[in-house]
Amino acid sequence: MKLLIAILLFLFSKEIYSAQGFRPSYERNVVMLKGKTSGGTAFIFNDHAKGPLIITQQHVIEGHNRMTLQWGHKVGPIFFLGAFEEGAYKSQIDINPLWKDSQMDIAVMKAPSDVVKNCRCVGFEAGSFRVGPAELVGYPITARRIWPSTNKFLWMWRELWATVVQQKSIGLVWKEGEEYLSDIDAISGNSGGPVLQDGRVIGVIHLLKTWKGEGYRYKNPSFNFIPFHRFKTELSTLRK
Repeated sequence: MKLLIAILLFLFSKEIYSAQGFRPSYERNVVMLKGKTSGGTAFIFNDHAKGPLIITQQHVIEGHNRMTLQWGHKVGPIFFLGAFEEGAYKSQIDINPLWKDSQMDIAVMKAPSDVVKNCRCVGFEAGSFRVGPAELVGYPITARRIWPSTNKFLWMWRELWATVVQQKSIGLVWKEGEEYLSDIDAISGNSGGPVLQDGRVIGVIHLLKTWKGEGYRYKNPSFNFIPFHRFKTELSTLRK
């Protein structure tokens, strides 16, 4: 009976795309973190004193002792799961932040040696913010099947049928007062993603200016971000 219900829901649902501003990305320094109840984006940073670090937003890892870190996988319905990119890998990591800040919503962890080996990457270098073009790389939930109902069961079902794969979006970044802003497309799943200029990380996404209830209608700006220099000094105090 449950299988029949699932089939009927699938047949009478509709696939939609939450945003059109994304394009395929294959950046090996950007990974997906998956837990039992949540997940998001993280990236590997090359700290010349402490070695490779994993940086994400604190809320992505909150409530988890272990999470799955992976690259090169398409996440979606069971028949879409699996490696799709050459060099894909998956690893279980312990969640033990070296440093975190709830106000900035940033968490920093040591990158396990097996992740560094499988990643075959050296990590991002820090860049300096400037007004102009930038890109956001992450794992946005860009395609999902929906059902015309808002009750809890069907909402959960809708999320389970979402499709997630690494993608990037491009736009502009600027500063207003003390706030760093961008009009780059960003939605659920982009949490923890790096903001890049010339291949270097200049910040971490912080708060979306768009919400599910608005159907992902984009504002200008679409999100703000924490510039890297605001927590770079904290990295220098981390234990090795």
